Amino acid sequence: MPSLSYIPLLSSTLPPPSGPHAVGYAVVRAPAQPWSRPWPIFKSPSPRAGQPALQITRSTFALYYPTATLGGSVPWIPEPAAGVLAGYARYFGGGKWLARLLSRPAARYQVPVSPNAPLLPTNTPYPLVIFSHGICGTRTTYSQWAANLASEGYIVLAVEHADGSGPCVLLPDGELALTVMRELEWEPQSPDPSPSLTSSGSSTSSSLAGFGKRKHTKTEADLRALQLDQRVRELYAAHAALSALPSASVDGLDEAGARTWAAAFASGVDTTRPALAGHSFGASTVFRALESPPPDYAPLPISAALALDHWWEPFPPLGTRPAPTPTPTLAINSQEYTQAPQWPHILADCRSSNATLVTIVGTNHESFCDFAVIVTASLGTNLGYIGTVHTLTLALLRGALVEALDGLGADEGEFTHTCFGGMAGRPGEVVVHLRAKEQGRVEEGEHGQALAPAPVQALAAQSLPKQ
Repeated sequence: MPSLSYIPLLSSTLPPPSGPHAVGYAVVRAPAQPWSRPWPIFKSPSPRAGQPALQITRSTFALYYPTATLGGSVPWIPEPAAGVLAGYARYFGGGKWLARLLSRPAARYQVPVSPNAPLLPTNTPYPLVIFSHGICGTRTTYSQWAANLASEGYIVLAVEHADGSGPCVLLPDGELALTVMRELEWEPQSPDPSPSLTSSGSSTSSSLAGFGKRKHTKTEADLRALQLDQRVRELYAAHAALSALPSASVDGLDEAGARTWAAAFASGVDTTRPALAGHSFGASTVFRALESPPPDYAPLPISAALALDHWWEPFPPLGTRPAPTPTPTLAINSQEYTQAPQWPHILADCRSSNATLVTIVGTNHESFCDFAVIVTASLGTNLGYIGTVHTLTLALLRGALVEALDGLGADEGEFTHTCFGGMAGRPGEVVVHLRAKEQGRVEEGEHGQALAPAPVQALAAQSLPKQ
């Protein structure tokens, strides 16, 4: 049932996590292996004129994790708040007037998590899920998904991407706003993207296999393709930083406090087999990570992959890309994406990755993030959608996806249409398009109990309470 204390547009605190544990939250900033691309660069009048548009100088991420501490909250608009609001206005085509219009209502919203609370003691390390946000996303844009998962006994690492796809991030040398094409200068007389540069300056190109086949570089599609290279590196950099957490700084804690807070994570999180998840451009990042790990990192043994509304456009044709590492993969589409012209490409990508592909009827692209509960006239319905995504996520992570989808046949992408041309089905119903030939392991132990098989038809009906 929806929280009776939460009313969209009126309440200031988002709905609480759904699981048995309270949830802690911390923002971590850690050293990262330096990396940059020589092109494109920012041009005047950008305050970063002459600097590479794509570079990594440190790793910043938020952790959502189980805790025994109740109460507390953090702002839904992260710092730098004014820059983030200006980035939203820039993305949606507004100017300073839109940023000012957004500032007061957006600043009210709080995420019901306990800042810098101690990790809940455990005898079994908590499984790790690394999350990649979409374009104009932040480390809190998906707090409902992340906090719900953390409340079930997982640690969710929400990467803050510094590739220019977020509204605004804080770097060691100041703010980096949402990057737009008009402020970039590309390599003169070079039709193809330049190879990546490692920290030693040596040329590498394996992580960009196929991108050199593009004919133009001055398009948004080419920028997105190059951003994917950085985004995958940022997943790896965040994982490396978590594995060496005592050397990081934590927002709101002094050096001694950060060391004390981080000590519990040394034995409390299992970093050996992380799962990857992402939405939209973040889902593209997940698929890219399965295909092309950064050449200067050891490949991560990914336990599972979750793609929410995978955006295929930044990718070159399938025949030019490396084969993905075999990984239990679930792609969850909104009805909006399934009915879009890109549907054949999504099908092809999921077949290539041996992914299970489903659609939740009635959903749109924003159904996976917090906007679904902030701006809505149908809170119960949208919380039901979020609940269905949550249950399917748990099924994937616990190796119980086959049981969760029991009784649902795969339509191979030829879904049933209504007389008006839309997808047939009840709101919240899960439609299966592709089934993976194999689905991964069932976790064992304190935090990995197998999900009790529950047909999703019943699950969807339970997750849509009446208004």
